Amino acid sequence: MFDVPKESFEFIYSLRDRYHQYSELFNQIDLNLNNKLWNQLSDSLILLSEKPELQEGNDLIELYNRLVFFIEKTFNPMKLMILISNVIKNFSSKNSLTR
Repeated sequence: MFDVPKESFEFIYSLRDRYHQYSELFNQIDLNLNNKLWNQLSDSLILLSEKPELQEGNDLIELYNRLVFFIEKTFNPMKLMILISNVIKNFSSKNSLTR
């Protein structure tokens, strides 16, 4: 159905290494992604996107570009909007939308 690039998994692993305090959550994301449990995956990604540490850099933007972009059609539209609203906060805080 949806092919997730291996780079998406590698990015999740790199985030897990960087934010070891959330390693259990990253492991859950990996498991849900591998098993194509889209509803559970969206819940885990929403939870991750609410972590203040990820708001400080470009990690949420990269998470969207490297993972969510490829699978967003699998998500419940309301959950996708919640996730995107969390990512947009990261965009607006960095003025990333202006050219």
